[in-house]
Amino acid sequence: MPERTIRSTLIALAALAAAVLTSAALAQTEPAAEAAPQAETMEWDQVQATSIARQLADAVKDLRAAFRREGPPGREQMQSRAHHQMRDDLRMIRNETAFLARELEAGKGRDETTPAFRRIGMLVRDAQRLAPRLFIQEPVQQKIDVARTYWDQLQPYYGETPPE
Repeated sequence: MPERTIRSTLIALAALAAAVLTSAALAQTEPAAEAAPQAETMEWDQVQATSIARQLADAVKDLRAAFRREGPPGREQMQSRAHHQMRDDLRMIRNETAFLARELEAGKGRDETTPAFRRIGMLVRDAQRLAPRLFIQEPVQQKIDVARTYWDQLQPYYGETPPE
């Protein structure tokens, strides 16, 4: 996949994460009567949200494994630092998505799992800021696309609108 397509995908993911954070910040700073309009929250379906969260966690686990198999870049120090930071970001995203899936599987609902959902959004945003400094190969890009599909499916359950 051309580097331009990879960057556009990562930019879209960054916009998605920014929307999650903006919604969270607005919810904390604006009075309820004057709150900015948010995406319509999809009716909560515990079984469906749990299934998507489990698929997301599995996809992120596969993504992290593919990224690790790719190995660090050559000797270019800046890209090497970015690579190691991305490895760590993917580790944290893997941990948080697995936590979200376990919480939903244990029967916890939207209110109880929203903090984990938002934390994933913040971690994704951090990884997206880092991605343009990396050369991402096709197998890893495919894993990113799969994970993004599940992330986009999960967002409406938490009142977020995936980018078009």
